[in-house]
Amino acid sequence: MGGLFSILNQGHTGLSTSRYQINVTSQNVTNVNTPGYTRRVGIQSPITSPPPGGGGVQVTDIHRYVNEFLDQRVLLGISYKAAAESADSPLSQAESALAAEDGVGLDPASALAELFSALTRLESSPSDSALRQDVLSSAGQVCERINTAADGIQDARDEADFYLRDMAEQASEHMQKIAALNRQIGANPYEAAPDLRDQRNQHLQALAELIDIRVEEDHLGMVTVIGSGGINLVQGEVTGTLQAVTSVTLGGFAEINFVDNSGISHPVTHAIRGGAMGSLLEIRDHTMVELANDLDQYAWDLATSFNAVHSTGFGLDGATGRDLFLQPATVAGAAAAIAIDPSVDGNPDAVAAATDPLGVPGDNTNLHLLSAIETDLVALGGTDTLSGSYGKIMAKIGVKKSSNDSEILFRNDSLSQLESLREEVSGVSIDEEMISLVQYQRSYEAAAKVIQTTDEMLAKLMEL
Repeated sequence: MGGLFSILNQGHTGLSTSRYQINVTSQNVTNVNTPGYTRRVGIQSPITSPPPGGGGVQVTDIHRYVNEFLDQRVLLGISYKAAAESADSPLSQAESALAAEDGVGLDPASALAELFSALTRLESSPSDSALRQDVLSSAGQVCERINTAADGIQDARDEADFYLRDMAEQASEHMQKIAALNRQIGANPYEAAPDLRDQRNQHLQALAELIDIRVEEDHLGMVTVIGSGGINLVQGEVTGTLQAVTSVTLGGFAEINFVDNSGISHPVTHAIRGGAMGSLLEIRDHTMVELANDLDQYAWDLATSFNAVHSTGFGLDGATGRDLFLQPATVAGAAAAIAIDPSVDGNPDAVAAATDPLGVPGDNTNLHLLSAIETDLVALGGTDTLSGSYGKIMAKIGVKKSSNDSEILFRNDSLSQLESLREEVSGVSIDEEMISLVQYQRSYEAAAKVIQTTDEMLAKLMEL
């Protein structure tokens, strides 16, 4: 009797196990299009003695089809892609401010060319009030375009800073959720772990978009998330927050601190290198600073070179010593400060066309000297022309923008390939699931047959 009941119990475990496996297969099939879902299968093992011949079969674990090395590569690919894409907007904004005709006026280089044209026209009739006004208007346009370009660069920095502050909050939210899921994964039985792990992986990918991370999993299934600079952003159930704090030393921009669970703040601004945050920090603190410095130098050289000539000439009123541009106090901030000098602004007679007061109003020799600035080496310490120095600024932003455009395409393709490889490992194949479904169906039928046969044997035995 004991032997038949043991067989009956074995059949029961076979039914339960097959039913469980069919349930897992059904879960795979219904989630074939669910983002972030990882294919899984129940791990079967025999129930060993004491029952003679064994105690049947059981599901001891749920296996997720993952490749940890590939998953880490995907996280890295996500960081690279997000870094390139986040740089596009501020770079485009800066390029537009420096180069494009936007309906407000010409770019600084074109406005300067128009100023030289206005000076050439005035040479033919140095006493013409309308042509003198054209010179002042063109000079004012140069200032406005340089001011606008400076504002555009500052706006790009402000935009990067705004998104950095928001991203610090987003990163903190994902870190908190990863720690909470770690806690559940460590405490829950294996039946709940696959879905929790998939949820955690979604948050890891979202965090990787913001900052470069490395993930290590322990024997309990909990992960440690290591961020830029080697700081443990998440360690098991323990995490902290990323905080964006306005810094006086950074000119009112935000510095990023990691505040651990003890409340201790760790500066990480200069350690962040990857993801959208790393890219925006590079844009804000390096790329745009270099462009702003270059534009300041250009504005300083332009004002200095024109003023050196204009201040020695004479206007129609016979006065001299007047600058054409308001001379910036320092190179730093010159692009935002450049303007028409108040002594000539609105006063066409103040345009210094002559070098000899006795030659007024017909003397145009100082206009020749002002026009010659177009080809003189007056920029970058006397090594380049004004147009050449501005061309270098344009080349710098153009190369960065073009390089970033190529980087976006490359990182998109690279991530697509990595995700395709991951899908081959972790994704659901309907064909494979159908084969498994038939396999477990047959197992279920066989276990049912064992129970039916054993029941018939028990009935026969009872008849005897």
